[in-house]
Amino acid sequence: MTPFAPYRMVDAVWRIESAKLMAVLTRFVRDIGLAEDLAQNVLVIALKKWPETGVSDDPDAWLLTTAKRRAIDLIRRNQLLDRKYEEIGRNLKGYHEVSSKEAILRKSMSFSARFGWSRQLEINQTYNSG
Repeated sequence: MTPFAPYRMVDAVWRIESAKLMAVLTRFVRDIGLAEDLAQNVLVIALKKWPETGVSDDPDAWLLTTAKRRAIDLIRRNQLLDRKYEEIGRNLKGYHEVSSKEAILRKSMSFSARFGWSRQLEINQTYNSG
């Protein structure tokens, strides 16, 4: 067996099974671009693993199983990220209320620094009495 035999086998399996793999992955993830990315990633994994471990007994099933597992991992990761973003959004609602009060205070402080405390007090008294 030549050192290039596993690569040739990957190439042959890819040529035969890539259309089926793409169809199954597209149906699974409902996004053709993502399906293409997953299929390409599985091809790279096969090119790395098969020369070391040997070609699988059922290479098309191996490619499909590996791609589906990658897709499931990606879906789970995206769901976790969505939950984290929602949690951050809920936490930021309270932060925005506080930060807007802080922003008002900062603006008044910067105004006070420019015009002096006495001028700020005069403005506040005029505004509050009128």
